[in-house]
Amino acid sequence: MRKLVGVVLVSVFAVALAGCSQSHKTGDKSTLNFKESSTTVTTAAPTTTTRPAAAATTTPAKAPTTTAVKATVFTITIHPDGDASGSQFDPNDGHVAVGTVIKWVNADTVPRSVVSTEGKFTSPSIAPGASWTYTASAPGTYDYKDGTRPYALGKFSVG
Repeated sequence: MRKLVGVVLVSVFAVALAGCSQSHKTGDKSTLNFKESSTTVTTAAPTTTTRPAAAATTTPAKAPTTTAVKATVFTITIHPDGDASGSQFDPNDGHVAVGTVIKWVNADTVPRSVVSTEGKFTSPSIAPGASWTYTASAPGTYDYKDGTRPYALGKFSVG
């Protein structure tokens, strides 16, 4: 009987080993390759306790601040003929940075205008006491004249 039990055990062991051999495997490789699959685990956020307002030790974060850059204004006054300044434009020549606003103010008693001799700008008629602006957006020299008095000349450079 002992021999019979031993033979049975050896037979069972042999069958078990034969089932594990390479040629007898069942299923496909995907069930064995668990490293390629991903699992997502979602957990609840940890609970925290809050202190009463009087015992708080942190300060709220400050909102970021931005500062707007004010445009620089270069003012040119348009004078009448025979004015004590000796020029129809005051100042008659100037130097400004890119982005500067050029402002012509008509101090004459009649409407005036300013016209770029290179065609870069042309103002409408500027009434007495009124003004007109142009923003210098590119470097260079800007020659201009009074649209009603071609002999009244001025210029400014941008750079």
